[in-house]
Amino acid sequence: WWFISSQTISIQQGYSRIYIYQVEKLPIRTTDDKTKKHIESLTDKITVLKKQGKASAELEKEIDMLVYHIYQLAYEEAKIIDHELNEEEFEKYK
Repeated sequence: WWFISSQTISIQQGYSRIYIYQVEKLPIRTTDDKTKKHIESLTDKITVLKKQGKASAELEKEIDMLVYHIYQLAYEEAKIIDHELNEEEFEKYK
């Protein structure tokens, strides 16, 4: 939301106009193939669980942890995003 509100032009009815050069400014990180495949696998498992009406919070949390580490967030930074995060859990996924 911050990016859209600060970097784009507002037009009618609450829509925003965004240009390619603005999207290119987004800080999108890449990672190794092993981590990509792991995230894909977790995503597939989450999809199956949701279709079955089952809980997937643990797998979703694991993806969150992987993303925090891909973006090289410190524990304190990740804690801003996830207030319930504990340091032991954060360190487990390094």
